Amino acid sequence: MPDACGQKGDVPMRCLVLACLFVATTAPAQFRAPPRTTPNLPRSPIAFDPAPARPPIGRDLGDVRDRIEDGRDNGQLSRRDARRLRRGTDRIAASADRYGSDGLSTAEARELEARASLLRDQVGLARGKR
Repeated sequence: MPDACGQKGDVPMRCLVLACLFVATTAPAQFRAPPRTTPNLPRSPIAFDPAPARPPIGRDLGDVRDRIEDGRDNGQLSRRDARRLRRGTDRIAASADRYGSDGLSTAEARELEARASLLRDQVGLARGKR
């Protein structure tokens, strides 16, 4: 009676080679490595900034607006000066919204912080001159 390779008796070398090739080609198809996933990390570069944590720009601008209102209520700021300074806070807030729409870069965050600091100094000067 013929065997699986069509030969009688001993298994020819050709059948052994074919069997080894079959096993070698089907074994990797059965193994599946788990998919590599990347953790969900925030895209903002500020999240990984090694600098000490600073208050967000919105809080800085809120403090500046409070100082403007306090100066106006105390008579330290004229209506004109208060309006000019409020417009400055509005411009910085608009820039922050525009920059933040695609994530703040480190340079953009520093620019906003510098502008807020300058405005804070301007409020202090305007309050002291009257």
